Amino acid sequence: MDVEKLPRNSILFVIPLIVITILLMFFWSSGDVAQTSDGTHQCRSTEYQCYRGVINRVIDGNTLEVNMIRTHLSLVHTPEYGESGYAEATRFTKTLCPIGSSAVIYLDGGLYESIPISRGKIWALIFCGETNLNAALLNSGQASIEASDCSISQFGIDSWAKSAGC
Repeated sequence: MDVEKLPRNSILFVIPLIVITILLMFFWSSGDVAQTSDGTHQCRSTEYQCYRGVINRVIDGNTLEVNMIRTHLSLVHTPEYGESGYAEATRFTKTLCPIGSSAVIYLDGGLYESIPISRGKIWALIFCGETNLNAALLNSGQASIEASDCSISQFGIDSWAKSAGC
């Protein structure tokens, strides 16, 4: 009996999905963000799924690695490597969310269901300390709103997104 082998690129796609699933199950909590006495946030019961994590790496202005999971900020676009403003947006994010700091991550159910996970990336709203990173980037002028995602993202109706153009 011949057993057909999976192509290498299929295996490279499946392994990160398994790792993400395991990590999310471990850190998963259904919750809303509640501010604690030390100015940080914690997950509490709500319609959004969230978890606490540690910032491992800032990749660019709108992409971070949290608990070893690449996390893209929902509704936020910052300049890519080589584009004008890239260094400033990345520095802004590194200042608000330093490596090793804790964060609360709200998964974006709308984008999660509409845009396939690509290369292990998820879409989310991130709080570093008491700061909504998505809103801070937009309000600072370091980022622009991803208007095409406003009707898909569950955060498109939030006040920070509406004030940025959703």
